[in-house]
Amino acid sequence: METRILNKLKGFVHKHIDLPYNVETRGKSSRAQSILFSKRVKVLVDDILLKHNVVPKELEPESLFPGVWHRKIQRSSRVKINRRIEVRNGNEYWSDGKFNFHLVDFHFDEGEQRVLFKKRNPVSGREVLNDLRVIKLGERYEGTENGDKVKYVRVAPS
Repeated sequence: METRILNKLKGFVHKHIDLPYNVETRGKSSRAQSILFSKRVKVLVDDILLKHNVVPKELEPESLFPGVWHRKIQRSSRVKINRRIEVRNGNEYWSDGKFNFHLVDFHFDEGEQRVLFKKRNPVSGREVLNDLRVIKLGERYEGTENGDKVKYVRVAPS
């Protein structure tokens, strides 16, 4: 009986295969576990919506940039790659575990398939304008950052 049910399941559990949406809660308080689980569920729901080309109802930078990303920017003849970019807490831009910017003036144009936003450093106030084309929603964006070519590619759910 149990095997027949497991064979029909889709989603989190399918034939006991773990999906990359697990939550490490060992040694965490109940409250911390709840917060981690809620964040992972939000990424999963946004992923499901984006996979079906549906824009999440609560549109914020974190919804269109779920999980972990690589950023490649070309300035003149120099190429710089950030290996671990994450958008957390709605609009916080983190690079390699360090908070760098707030994402402000965020706009997603569904018709044009473009994402526009500014990265604003909370200490210096410096702003960097991003104008990105959607190559694959929630997976890959390409465009410019203050006029330089930039690519964002998702590498992991979180």
